[in-house]
Amino acid sequence: MNVYRLTCPFAALGWVTSLIQRAAASQTRINEFLKTPSAIKNDSTSETKIEGDIKFSNVSFTYPKQASPL
Repeated sequence: MNVYRLTCPFAALGWVTSLIQRAAASQTRINEFLKTPSAIKNDSTSETKIEGDIKFSNVSFTYPKQASPL
């Protein structure tokens, strides 16, 4: 009966190990993406001052297949 008590912890250990390996593989792919140089280059070093105001009025949003706006 004591052997059955070890089954669940070892299964959980295997599951966690699998998650860690998947996360490491995902991190490798993310790092490759982040190291990719951008095709868009901004050679301008000048700063532009932005002036003015932005006002939102009568704005609504509705999810697809939703009856009423938020």
